[in-house]
Amino acid sequence: MAEATVGTNFLTLSHRAKRFDVENAIQQANAGRSHKQGIEYQWQDALTASPIWRKITVAPMRWPKGQSIVSIQEITDQITHQIQLENYEAELLELKTNFSSLVHDLRSPLTSFKLYLDLLQKAKTGKKEKYLTIMHQEIMHMNKLVDDLLALSRLEIPDVHSLALVDIMSLVQEVVVVEQPIANDKGLTLRFLFPNEEPVWVWGQSRQLLRVVTNLVSNALRYTAVGTVTIQLKLEPEQNRVELTVSDTGIGIAPEVLPFIFEPFFRSPRAQAVTPKGTGLGLAIVKRIIALHNGSIDVFSELNQGTSFRIFLPLVRDTAVSQPSP
Repeated sequence: MAEATVGTNFLTLSHRAKRFDVENAIQQANAGRSHKQGIEYQWQDALTASPIWRKITVAPMRWPKGQSIVSIQEITDQITHQIQLENYEAELLELKTNFSSLVHDLRSPLTSFKLYLDLLQKAKTGKKEKYLTIMHQEIMHMNKLVDDLLALSRLEIPDVHSLALVDIMSLVQEVVVVEQPIANDKGLTLRFLFPNEEPVWVWGQSRQLLRVVTNLVSNALRYTAVGTVTIQLKLEPEQNRVELTVSDTGIGIAPEVLPFIFEPFFRSPRAQAVTPKGTGLGLAIVKRIIALHNGSIDVFSELNQGTSFRIFLPLVRDTAVSQPSP
């Protein structure tokens, strides 16, 4: 126990513990029954706001009978180490799960590639083009998976000096130009709604924010067979933020899987049935980037009706400011 507690009254040291539990332990000890587990209690230090843990142990005396010894032990270090160990175990389990998913996702296209390579060697001229097309798709899928893995591993908190003013308006327009041919090929309507074409400024890294919008729009197009994908930009000056929404009329997301869609490598059974296949990393990357830009993201979905992703980012009103405030 810390030196500062030496000579301190027992009631002062134990006032954070439940009085009933302490009295009950003493009664049991006086009756000859030891309270082996002890009574743990915790509070926050008034100066440092750090948690402090103590443990009260009560043991019966051999002589004279009917009396007991009460001790108080400082166990903050032990509890802290236990919590850290539990966190490490949780992180290790997550790493193992992600690694297992990664191996599976890499093995799947490799297995498919080997299969069609064998078929290609034996195939007649008419089927060779079909097999080559499938093999090309599998290579592209593997390439996208590796790119997403690298992108996720490289995401770090950006240095304030690496941030710049980014015009979300122009960024969305750039994505629309790139994704429009895909929408046309599928017979979908891709539209961008915003009251005017004035720049909408945020602090950030343009390449990362471009990836966010691209991932959301490409996902919406992938999982929509008929209808519309809509990108909408709204200013919320009273809350000092900008809202970006990407909505579709696609297959939707089942309520039971919604809590997991931002987890790395997660793909719902309905999503797995859609081609071209996704990597299961796109939404994890999106959420991570938005968090690094002090923003937030939420999702609303209904099966067979569509999905809407909403992103909120801090709005920059004064573009004369050279850097964002920390």
